[in-house]
Amino acid sequence: MARSPMGGGFTPLDGVCRPLVDWRWHVGHVGGKLDVVMLRDVRLAFRLIIRHPALSVAIALTLAIAIGAATAIFSLVQALILRPLPFANVDRLVTIEAVLDAEEGRVALREYRDLERDSRMFDGWAAYYRSQYNLTGAGAPQALTCTIGTSTLFDVLGVRPIHGGIWPSREDFTRQYRVVLSHRLWRERFGARPDVVGSTMVMDGGRYQVSGVLPAGFDYPLQTDVFRAITDYDAPHVRRYSVLARMRAGVALDQAQAELDSFAARFARMYPDTNVGVTLRATPLREAYVGRARPYLWLLVAAVGLLTAIACVNVTNLLLSRAIASSGDTAVRLAMGAERHHLVRHALAEVLLLAIAGAVLGGVGGWWALRGLTAMIGTDLPPWLGVELDVTVWLFAATTTLLTAIAVVALPVSYAVRTDVDRVLRQESHRSAGNRAQQTTRRLLLGGQAAFATILLVMAALFGGALRELLRVDTGFNSRGVLTFRVDPPWGRYPDIATTSEFYRRATERLVMIPGVEAAGTNNLLPFSGLELSSPRVLVEGRASGRADEEPFINFQLIDAAYFRAMGIPVLQGRTFAWTDDASSPPVAVVSTRTAQRFWPGEDALGRRIRVVWNQQGTGGGEALTYG
Repeated sequence: MARSPMGGGFTPLDGVCRPLVDWRWHVGHVGGKLDVVMLRDVRLAFRLIIRHPALSVAIALTLAIAIGAATAIFSLVQALILRPLPFANVDRLVTIEAVLDAEEGRVALREYRDLERDSRMFDGWAAYYRSQYNLTGAGAPQALTCTIGTSTLFDVLGVRPIHGGIWPSREDFTRQYRVVLSHRLWRERFGARPDVVGSTMVMDGGRYQVSGVLPAGFDYPLQTDVFRAITDYDAPHVRRYSVLARMRAGVALDQAQAELDSFAARFARMYPDTNVGVTLRATPLREAYVGRARPYLWLLVAAVGLLTAIACVNVTNLLLSRAIASSGDTAVRLAMGAERHHLVRHALAEVLLLAIAGAVLGGVGGWWALRGLTAMIGTDLPPWLGVELDVTVWLFAATTTLLTAIAVVALPVSYAVRTDVDRVLRQESHRSAGNRAQQTTRRLLLGGQAAFATILLVMAALFGGALRELLRVDTGFNSRGVLTFRVDPPWGRYPDIATTSEFYRRATERLVMIPGVEAAGTNNLLPFSGLELSSPRVLVEGRASGRADEEPFINFQLIDAAYFRAMGIPVLQGRTFAWTDDASSPPVAVVSTRTAQRFWPGEDALGRRIRVVWNQQGTGGGEALTYG
């Protein structure tokens, strides 16, 4: 007991000291108390979830669909747009293409050498093309994808070998056969042995010295197993080379493009037989790979945003309906002394548990969806873009889960904490549908849900219509039931066209003997592979050797007699190839309708003669009679 400071009586000491004791206990044990409170909220949330299983499953699945779709699309957005590319000075890297009549082509050797020597806006140049080789020797034969390029390719990209080095630049365009191994090939084929540097490996019967091994993760331009020094076999004007260049620091893209325009005009004056009308175009490296997909990617982002909004509205509507139906229980709890912030904690704990369950299901679904999306994109997607569910993606998924939980619980909790206890308890039935304000809120939610769903349905209809029109496009062949694989006979055993043709003929004869195989054919380039080979010149009988702008880039393919039948390609006029059309018979060709209209507008193309020229002197080509 203590005397009152105002006099006249005593005040109990425990009444004075208890707030101080409680405060000290709170400061000393706030962590433990918080754990107890959270555990109690989680237990209550579990009981509520179990009490309403159908509602809980519906909410978790709805959130799983939204979170999974958002996670998958964000993975693509991060890889294709947001994440920096894994190369040095990537903002200065551009690809260089030759363009004629809106048709993209590659760069000729003489153009590349002039650009590398005389350019002032660029401080790094590299040229390369891709090919296939067969690795033999120790172990089973293995097909390799080879990038044949200049030694400067690695300097431009800012990569250094982890073992050995790069062949010297003086060996470019010579016949010094040196290679640099990818980390994947070094690990899988050579057992990650450092002493592989300096050894020799046999590809297509030729012996190549290993100069170095590249670091893990480097894979440019696409799924390359081995890099080989470029040689001087090609004629100077053959358009074979992909070109990568690095702009000087401080140089803008329009300045670099202006210099390329001046080079294109110079080449047209120097090489009028091949370069009149040909322009050069610089494209930022990321844009070259993902530029055309960017609009479609943002459409997917918009669609997923709408889907997430619809999911939030659906879940909010479900939770609000339950809050209205259980308003009587809420009023009783408040009347018995429950604090309103307790209601907020309990509701948030329940929704967080459901959102976490939805995030787990959505993460699995997003992983499968991402695999499906990358499979649809195909092998043209470079691995160095890094389309994967990494830490950033999982952080995005966690943030999306938290924000979604807060968004869907806000309105139901707001309704619950504003419950008028006296009014609700005076109602005849605590399970009534609610007053006019409650009904208005529910109608607004239903209206918003219907509006979002309508927008999404319209977008889905537009996507479906575009996809239907895309599927209706006549590709000129029937891909149903067609399987493809690649075989590259080694040069050592098949050194010329005759032996190579005989190899493929025997292979297709054996394939058609397999039960279920109707036809088998061979082709050097698959449709839509993006690897069309542009011929330097096509001379047409009866037309003078004219301007290059009158002879656009012509893509050609080498096929056998069964290819058209295997692909279901109709021959509109004339005949297709026969097995008797070999090296000993007069050469023949089948041209496309577009080529026929270009070279012989309004005339019959059958029986016309053309000549594909592979060098500047007009020799080294093949003259063919058009039969189809």
